[in-house]
Amino acid sequence: MFQVTPSEVAASDVEFKGLSDVVIQCLPDNLLVPLLERLQLGQNSQRPREWLDLADPSLRTVVAKEALQWRKNKQETISMREKGKSSLQALLSSTLSTVVKLRLLKREWTHILREIVRDTLVDYTHLDSYMKQCISELQI
Repeated sequence: MFQVTPSEVAASDVEFKGLSDVVIQCLPDNLLVPLLERLQLGQNSQRPREWLDLADPSLRTVVAKEALQWRKNKQETISMREKGKSSLQALLSSTLSTVVKLRLLKREWTHILREIVRDTLVDYTHLDSYMKQCISELQI
């Protein structure tokens, strides 16, 4: 079995400090307060996150490790799953609709382009009447 030396622990704390900062920042404020209370960390009148930002780095590491072990209760987990499921279903439905529309556009595009070119050529052939029509539309 390998023994971890205190210098290795200190080196890992330095190496992974950024990750512990991310963990602390991702923890919602409403869960940070009970966590600090559970660890019996008295705080001043400052907000918990501000207090933690000014705290000792080793203390921040302990809070980050505790935050990683935090789990939602079963009701919150079920609620989040339902929200995720409905969001995924909406996303899949939207994607399917878009794919169907793209296939339809791909099939009809040659006809649409042909009509656009034909209409443009007809308008340029009868440019005077086209310009009169455009002016009358603007006046309305």
